[in-house]
Amino acid sequence: MCSHFGTKSRRLRSCVRKCDYSGMGMRRIEPGRLNAALVAILREELGARGWSVRQLAERSGIPRTRTHGTLVGERPLNVDELTAFCGALELTAWRVVRRAEAPSARGAEPAGGAETPASPAAYAEAAFAKLDEVTARDYAPAASPRDGDPYEPAD
Repeated sequence: MCSHFGTKSRRLRSCVRKCDYSGMGMRRIEPGRLNAALVAILREELGARGWSVRQLAERSGIPRTRTHGTLVGERPLNVDELTAFCGALELTAWRVVRRAEAPSARGAEPAGGAETPASPAAYAEAAFAKLDEVTARDYAPAASPRDGDPYEPAD
């Protein structure tokens, strides 16, 4: 039930005041930290170009009210919108996401919890080091002597 209207109505699909009522028993998704970092980068790029929200909306093809709601943090940014905004700003979406995942952009750890390597070579080196660490462990305690090797031929 919507707290602003007091009743459930079939005509009411979602509350215009952005409460948790959506007509289907679903809760509104709140933008998270990564979303906030992405929006901050987009706003920074808008400011650098001297563009208004209206100009970004026109160039991206996203309605102005939706663009405004996303850029002020009222609603989460979805992948299609990010792609459209980046295209309008002549940016590459994956690079914007990478910037947003950097600890300095979010004021915290990146989404995966580990520091993002600076280059693909550094990433590969870190992955191989972690793989070496995992494979160097002794797995003997996990094996049971009564269980035979399923790939060994039976006697």
